[in-house]
Amino acid sequence: MNLPRFFLAIICIFSLCSGANLYAQIPNNQTLVEQRIYELKENEAISPSEVLAELKPLIAEINKNQWAKSLLLANTLKIENLISLEQFVEAEELLTEYLSKTKQVNNVDLVLRLELALLQIEDMKGVSDKLIKLRNILLSKAEFEKDNSAVISIYMGLGNSEYFENNYAKALVYFKKAYELQQQGESKAAISDVLNSLANIYLDLDDIEKAKEYYLQALAIDRAQNNKFSESIVLYNLGETFLLNEEYGEAKKIFNQSLDLSLSLNDDIGVKWVQFSLAEIFIKEKKWQQALNYYNEIAHTFAQSGDTHMYFNSLIGIAKAQVGLGELSAAEHAINLARPLLNVLNKKDYDAAFSKILSEVFYAKGEYKKAFDQQKIYIKQKAQVYKKQQKESTQKYRIQFDTELKENENRVLSKENELNSLKISQQQQQRRYGVLVIVLAVTIILIVVFMLHKQIQHRNRFKAMALRDHLTSSPNRRAILQYAKERFLEAQSTQMELSVGIIDLDHFKKINDTYGHEIGDEVLKSFAVACNKVIRKQDRFGRYGGEEWLLVLSDTNKDNIQIIFERLRTELNNGKIDGFPHDKIITFSMGIAQYDYGKDNSVQSLINRADECLYQAKSAGRNQLKM
Repeated sequence: MNLPRFFLAIICIFSLCSGANLYAQIPNNQTLVEQRIYELKENEAISPSEVLAELKPLIAEINKNQWAKSLLLANTLKIENLISLEQFVEAEELLTEYLSKTKQVNNVDLVLRLELALLQIEDMKGVSDKLIKLRNILLSKAEFEKDNSAVISIYMGLGNSEYFENNYAKALVYFKKAYELQQQGESKAAISDVLNSLANIYLDLDDIEKAKEYYLQALAIDRAQNNKFSESIVLYNLGETFLLNEEYGEAKKIFNQSLDLSLSLNDDIGVKWVQFSLAEIFIKEKKWQQALNYYNEIAHTFAQSGDTHMYFNSLIGIAKAQVGLGELSAAEHAINLARPLLNVLNKKDYDAAFSKILSEVFYAKGEYKKAFDQQKIYIKQKAQVYKKQQKESTQKYRIQFDTELKENENRVLSKENELNSLKISQQQQQRRYGVLVIVLAVTIILIVVFMLHKQIQHRNRFKAMALRDHLTSSPNRRAILQYAKERFLEAQSTQMELSVGIIDLDHFKKINDTYGHEIGDEVLKSFAVACNKVIRKQDRFGRYGGEEWLLVLSDTNKDNIQIIFERLRTELNNGKIDGFPHDKIITFSMGIAQYDYGKDNSVQSLINRADECLYQAKSAGRNQLKM
């Protein structure tokens, strides 16, 4: 699981500072020193690493003169910027010392800032009674706090904390409250932070377009404010949207922009986050050694910083790369390091990730029974994660609806109060108002019902779009793989015949090079039309990637498969494709694997065997079927 660097949203408000005269002569007057610390807190031009560099001589001067108040002020800012750079161990040591001292002098502003810093450190450790108690303390402060900027900081901190635990509905409520308050102020940087946080939630809810919209708004604000540190974070998160959508080329482009900024800012932890995502892409591309090089470096950094979540994810990445390289002993070592972290993190998605890599190691070692048992555990855990996500998503929409309905009720009550005040002197007018209120209430209810209906329609439409290939309107890779998994599980339990086929259009690159990509697109569309006409209702097909297609055939023997192959070939060349010569024959190669209980422990195993058959068909001269 790849978690965005969400916890920097609050800290970059506190920690970004002025780049002018960075290493000017250190003032020896207490007032001037404190004035400079406030400037460092408020300005948005330089990175947290530069803030820490300037704080070092300031703190030395403060210690020399024994200025107690200034020491609390400087170390609070230092703690915030250490957390921005994910140096949690050093930040916690300082926080333990200075939180109690700050409480003793009753500095309310500094106590709040340190409690928000503590909240982020506790989030890194996993859910605990201490974390829940701290959330309640901060929520209580938000209800009575009169300073808008302080309330915004609290809501952002609570929103990030709930988001980190995948409590998206609660996080969304807090972020929207912060956004409403920020719009009343003048801080563009603060608005950028909340837009970035809202985008993170929509990304996790698979609403990629909404996430992109918010990221791009935040990015525009950061660039206008020359806030390069925040810009690097938003770019990283924007890259995650393309990674999630399997647009690896675009993802690399965005990640490299974020990497360049992080390097220029000496933001080592930002560099490691980008490397983590690039390592994920290397895993997808089966570039095992490149992924392993990044994961080894990343794991060391996150282990030292105290970020348990990212240390765990890095260890899982190491294990994946080692399995790909065939280094199973090294993979088991990484798994053994990750195992004790599960109890600390206590998150279902981490449990599922651990079970999945453990199953892959057992399978690679040839211990198929253990691999099968572990795979069943993984499927069960993944189902629990999905159920929780669905519950959170449902709760989010329910909260939105409840809020809108409450606002409408308040408007109706307000109108009724106005009518009651005119009751004695304007009896006849009151009746007209009464009718107006009823009409208004009915109209509002109808509007709410209509909006809810439209919202459900849009949600269903976007869900369907997410499972469709935008070019051919056929099921995309995610959709056809999900269907294949369902049919595979059914075949495992019922022993029903199941076949999986991979089709590759022959010499498709030559078609693109000769006639152009637009004609190539029309060929892909024609193939999808041919599949729709030929395959049976109980079968499915989908675009697997590029010119490759995946077929899932239920209850089908070898003779039927040969018939399907011939019909597909005939149907594909019966249709006319504008711009493509009518005398040219389009051919394809097809590899089919039939489910074998003794061989296939996963649907991926079945697909891999089909892919091997496809390779045989292509090696044998193409335009043929191999089983």
